[in-house]
Amino acid sequence: MELRCPHCGFSSDVEPAELPQTPPLQVHCPRCRNSFILPAAAEPAAAAVASASPPPPVAAAPPAPLPGGFWRRLLAALLDGLLSSLAQFALVAALRLVIELGTLHSNSGTELLLMLGGTLVSLAYYVFFTGYNGQTPGKMVLGLQVVADDGGQVGYGRAFWRETLGKFLSSILLLVGYLMVAIRADKRGLHDLIAGTRVIRC
Repeated sequence: MELRCPHCGFSSDVEPAELPQTPPLQVHCPRCRNSFILPAAAEPAAAAVASASPPPPVAAAPPAPLPGGFWRRLLAALLDGLLSSLAQFALVAALRLVIELGTLHSNSGTELLLMLGGTLVSLAYYVFFTGYNGQTPGKMVLGLQVVADDGGQVGYGRAFWRETLGKFLSSILLLVGYLMVAIRADKRGLHDLIAGTRVIRC
């Protein structure tokens, strides 16, 4: 494009890439050495050159976490089953000791109470750890974590539905709810679908 010096009238053809790209768009005349601001017609050309520069690199998104596989989850479940059984045994043993040393007598009512206490301990074990940070001790050892569908924290409400209604339905349907983990590509069991959760590797 042609530029003309307003001071001495000298004109010259200039490539747009040679023009300044950032304000102020000021150039110097090679004949009279005076400076002047680029005319309005030259500004779009300079802006076009600036816009043609490559955009800054965009940071790559972190890879999506891998789902927890069937065998890894099974091993975590076996470990959690052992730990929760030990907790139930300790509670029942303590309650039996209280009954024997106290005025209560062992009968069908006390046996039902012991059974209920053991069930509540097991339920509290899974709901507490899952709701707290998505990891029971077994999942911690195997590198697994329960998260919500959007990747957020599970919370105690969602953990309660997952560990009660969800696992109850997964169990009574001939364990099909658990076997879905081995079949589905996203490795989600029926209890995960009910509670809106998934298990990932961490």
